Amino acid sequence: MRLISVSIVLLIALSPGPFLARSQGDVGATAASSSGENSDTALSSTATSLSIVTAACQSTSACNQLAGGTVTGESPKSEVSLKPKQELSRRSWAEVGTDQALYNPWARVLAGYVDEEGLVDYTGLGGEGYDDLKTFITTIGSTDPTGFSETEQFAFWINAYNAITVYQVVQRYPIESVREVGILLGLVGGFFKQEYRVANRERTLDNIEHDILRPTYNDPRIHWTLVCAAFGCPRLLRRPYVATDLDPMLTELSFEFMASPRALYIDDDNVILWVSSYFDWYGGDFEVKAGSIIDYILAHAPTDKAAWIREHRGTMRVQFIDYDWTLNDQAKGPRSQRPIGQS
Repeated sequence: MRLISVSIVLLIALSPGPFLARSQGDVGATAASSSGENSDTALSSTATSLSIVTAACQSTSACNQLAGGTVTGESPKSEVSLKPKQELSRRSWAEVGTDQALYNPWARVLAGYVDEEGLVDYTGLGGEGYDDLKTFITTIGSTDPTGFSETEQFAFWINAYNAITVYQVVQRYPIESVREVGILLGLVGGFFKQEYRVANRERTLDNIEHDILRPTYNDPRIHWTLVCAAFGCPRLLRRPYVATDLDPMLTELSFEFMASPRALYIDDDNVILWVSSYFDWYGGDFEVKAGSIIDYILAHAPTDKAAWIREHRGTMRVQFIDYDWTLNDQAKGPRSQRPIGQS
C-alpha cells in the first residue's frame, strides 16, 4: 500500500519507520496533492504513539476507554455510532441472495474462516479451507471483468484485493506481520509488490489499489473495504462484495470504521483529536471529496465526537494513531482487547 502523506517532509524527519513501511509510488505527486494544511485545525504531523496518552477523558461520551494509559477496544454500536442502520455488512451470503456463482468459493472462505471481528483463521485456511481459497484465486486469474457493469467491476476488484491478501498470508503462514515480507519493511520485494494473476494479467496489490480502484472510482470509501491483513485495517467481511448493495455498503462501512477508536479518539484534557493514519497516508483522497480531512470526519463520526470536533475545531491539535501492523490472525485476537496506538 502506498503512503499518501499530508505532511510528507515532516513525517520523514520525525517518523521514518511508518513512512518507509508504506511509502511506495510517486511521493512527489503525493506531497503536491496533499499540501496546504488547514490552519484552523492546527494539524500536527507528529506520528506520536497514542500509548503515551495517560490522562483519562473528562467526558466518557466523547472519549473512549483508557486501560493503563492505552486505549483499548472497539466502540459499541449505538444510536450515534452506525448510520445508516441497514447492517448490510453483517448479512450472510445466503441473505444477500445473489446468483453470482463466481464468488461462491470466496463466500465459503469468508463465512467459514473469518469471525465477526474480521479476524482470520489462517491455520484452518491452510488446511480444509485451502481448496476453496485456491479455486477462487485461480478463477479471478482467468476472469475478464470488462464485460461487467461498472459497479460489478468495482466489487470484483475489492474482492480480488482481499482474496489475494488472504491467499498470500496463507502461503507464508506463520508470520507476525506482512511487513516481514521483502526488505526495508517491505519497501523492496514486499507484500504489496508480489505478483498474482488477476483478470488475465500479473498484478500486485499496489496495482489493484493505486492503478485501478483509486483512480477509476475516486471514492475514499474504498479505504474501508481493502484489508491489508493487519489489526489496523478495517474489518474483513464474512461475505463477498456485490454490486446490488455496494454503494450503501460503502457508506455503512464508513460510519462503522469512524465509530472505532482505531479511527478516531478524543483526548479532551489535552484538546487533541487522534485520527487513523489513513487520513495521513491518503489525505488527498478525503480532501477531494469532502474539502478537508476534518470535514470528511465530521460527516461520518459519531454524533458526540462530531459535536466535540466542531466545538474545538479552532484550537484542537490533530495527531495520527500509530498503525497496528500485527497480522489479523484470530490467534492474536480478539480485536476488542488489543491496545490501540502500539504497533
